[in-house]
Amino acid sequence: MLDRLTSVVRSRTHSQLETLRQKHVGDRRNTRQLPLDMSKTPLGWSMDRSELIPPFAYGPAETLAYLSYEIEATYACNHAVFTELQKRLPHFEPKSVLDFGAGPGTASWVAKEFYEKSLDKYRVVEPSQSMVDAAEVLLEDFSGLSIRRSIADMSRDIDAGNKYDLIVASYVFSEITNDFERVATTSALWELLSENGCLVVVDRGSPWGSHHVRSARQFVLDSVAEDESGEEGVHIVAPCPHHFECPAAGSTWCHFVQRSPIVNRPREVTTKRWHGQKGSKFSYMIMQKTRKGSDEGAAARMKKPIARMLRAPLLATRHVHLDLCTPDGKLERRSVTKGKATREVYRASRKAHWGALWPADWTSYLKDK
Repeated sequence: MLDRLTSVVRSRTHSQLETLRQKHVGDRRNTRQLPLDMSKTPLGWSMDRSELIPPFAYGPAETLAYLSYEIEATYACNHAVFTELQKRLPHFEPKSVLDFGAGPGTASWVAKEFYEKSLDKYRVVEPSQSMVDAAEVLLEDFSGLSIRRSIADMSRDIDAGNKYDLIVASYVFSEITNDFERVATTSALWELLSENGCLVVVDRGSPWGSHHVRSARQFVLDSVAEDESGEEGVHIVAPCPHHFECPAAGSTWCHFVQRSPIVNRPREVTTKRWHGQKGSKFSYMIMQKTRKGSDEGAAARMKKPIARMLRAPLLATRHVHLDLCTPDGKLERRSVTKGKATREVYRASRKAHWGALWPADWTSYLKDK
């Protein structure tokens, strides 16, 4: 991918690309004017059509800036999410993928890396013509590739009964300007998902991005609960260890971190392009469409209960503090003490990482149960 990527950006000098970076790239500078504080915003979406953020259009300059400086971090975060998907569903072999809001097809590249043997159909939906032009270069050799620019194409897919085994919405919901469109988009994506297929939502690790990932989760859960047929089900594959409403509230939001390369020389190929690494924060949700009472849904709930680490372990003398999201839908801080826990468990707690799984039953790792 890097060879094709650099062929796109080499038409500009390094100073020109640096100017584009300063103007168009970087959440720290909040170039997209996204809300920074969501502590008082309740979970979920309304049906309001009013714009909550200004529209952000990807023209040639914005697209070039993304390809020059942002694509590696987006790829790394998507790769981390797909790694978790493969761990949680090792027998999942999708034959078709819909990459919605695909940009230059970053998520499609990740999907191909993980499921190239089974995938034979790639559908890319992207409204920006500049991003479509870039996708046509980067995804040139993808078999079964089709690119669409309008959400209306999704409606035609629904009418035609087309389904996709894997649907990805990567860094999409945080850039939609109003809740009404988010609801309509999520509803359409869920409708296009095949039975036992997975909807993967990835977004910024900011309070704003996390809010919309968790709201998409809640919308799907509510929609399934209100399903009149009573046949449709949903399994939260990751990161949540439960199907309750997200317990994160106030100044707490669910997000994770992935190391990604810092782009220093965007016109270069391979490792010359990068200098060091940075921690890219992201939020994600993987939801599988099931049929109520199906073997897949039942098997998922019969597994040994686990919790998810929402922060890096806090190391102290002879004990470790773990911030966990538990299977009963609560946030808890557990302490693993060297004197009470087994040697193996204590070592594991000190070496655990942000986002890792942990036994939900605290008595399971005590020396004397």
